[in-house]
Amino acid sequence: MQRTDSTAEAITSVSPDPVGLSIGQRPVWKRKAHQKTKDGCTSCKKRHQKCDENRPKCWACTGYSTECDLGQRSQKPTSQQSLPAASVPDAPMLSSKIKGLEDKSTGLNLCDLELLHQYLIATCMSTNQKPEVTSRIQITMPALALQYTFLMHGILSMAAVHLARIRPARQEEYLLIASRYQNLALPAYRSAVQHLDARNCHALVAFSKGILWSAFAYPPCIVSPGFAIDVDEDGDWLPNWFHLLYGSCMLVKAARGWIEAGPHPHLVNLLIAPLEPAVDSDTQHILDFVAHLNMISGDVGETESLTIEIETDAALRLCNSFAIAAMSDQNTPLRNAVNAWIESLPPAYLTMLQNKNPRSLVILAFFCVLIQRSETVWYMQGNAKRLLLVIEQNLDSSYMPWIHWPRSLILEEIL
Repeated sequence: MQRTDSTAEAITSVSPDPVGLSIGQRPVWKRKAHQKTKDGCTSCKKRHQKCDENRPKCWACTGYSTECDLGQRSQKPTSQQSLPAASVPDAPMLSSKIKGLEDKSTGLNLCDLELLHQYLIATCMSTNQKPEVTSRIQITMPALALQYTFLMHGILSMAAVHLARIRPARQEEYLLIASRYQNLALPAYRSAVQHLDARNCHALVAFSKGILWSAFAYPPCIVSPGFAIDVDEDGDWLPNWFHLLYGSCMLVKAARGWIEAGPHPHLVNLLIAPLEPAVDSDTQHILDFVAHLNMISGDVGETESLTIEIETDAALRLCNSFAIAAMSDQNTPLRNAVNAWIESLPPAYLTMLQNKNPRSLVILAFFCVLIQRSETVWYMQGNAKRLLLVIEQNLDSSYMPWIHWPRSLILEEIL
């Protein structure tokens, strides 16, 4: 007679011993020994039932709705309780900071559940996207993360950063948790991105956006190893999020065709053809600087002339981004504008920024206006001002008049 499923579940504590069996001989089932509990509750002892000793009320008494006297007893210390609160690989500092990573009585990681709950009910809906896009993200991203562990770690990390923002009393604890999950995710992400294809591109792009949003939101006064990237820190004055934004845009650029044809096209903004920017109060400031670049280009050598040509192209593409920002019918038009400009930049312009070329810095100051207008979403707040202040510190005084416009908007200075 075949065992039913319920019968099979009921004998999980026994196992067959096939050793020495001859043909036709029935297996002998040997019952595994189990540890007896000496500190179980009185009710379980009366029922002759093993007590799990969960306090303040064991699960058996909870199920039977009976009284349990465990909550009235003092808990005996165990060797397990003498260990640090949590031992986390690669992040020993967390042992005294993070509470309740795992509830021993339930076997559940309550920290993970709290973060996933936060992501589903708040974080994924706080990115200021259209409702239909938010609904898709709320459903598809956790499902995709079940296939790619680095994405799940990224989701949990972003939720932790969000909680750090809205619960300042526990900010340090949540930021340490966020760093832990970033540290867990980054090796697998970096390995997978070397093999970008139609299958993993959605998870990679989703993770890159999540780590970017977290870097935007991370307090500037706290350095987290979880958000470190592979750049030469010698003389690198650009904020961490700028490098991550550029890397994310390059990833989207490489994977766009696969993503648009795949099940998660909402991960990328529509590819918008270059627009004819309207000459308004915004673009006029940029076009005036372009005219200045054209004027001085005839008085310099060939190398400097090539530099000015790159800067002129970057400035004109920034005008195009301001036109994209005005497309209110698109999902997140301001972020589309930011991404469009960053994606258009050649590596040579980034080198010029690193070298603190004053004309390149002026264009970056104009870009800060787009960042400042994107600060309606929580993780963007404050980044434009911080970047502009750093630009001021590195800008030659003769170019300061050119950044009066972004200073008046971001620093609220009177021209």
